[in-house]
Amino acid sequence: MTDKPPATFLRDYPTFERHLGVEVGEVKPGHAVLFIDIEAFHLNGNGTLHGGVYAALIDNAMGFAVAALAQVRVATTQMNLQCKSCPHMPVIENQRR
Repeated sequence: MTDKPPATFLRDYPTFERHLGVEVGEVKPGHAVLFIDIEAFHLNGNGTLHGGVYAALIDNAMGFAVAALAQVRVATTQMNLQCKSCPHMPVIENQRR
């Protein structure tokens, strides 16, 4: 573990988030904004953003927001996502989301 701020940690260390290309837009107590520039490897076989990418972004944003609020490092021990059917919403490579 390190005491570096989240944005610096993601940029400087070979993390999963760095592999995905996650960038930190904003972190404040109870709030975090992360984004990626979508590339072909982020997509699933349907040409839409892979659910694992969504889950990774949600997990990290939640962790940064809670850590900023609590002023300590935190780890997700349980996360529940509920997915409902939605119309096919294609994402375009090189699009920022």
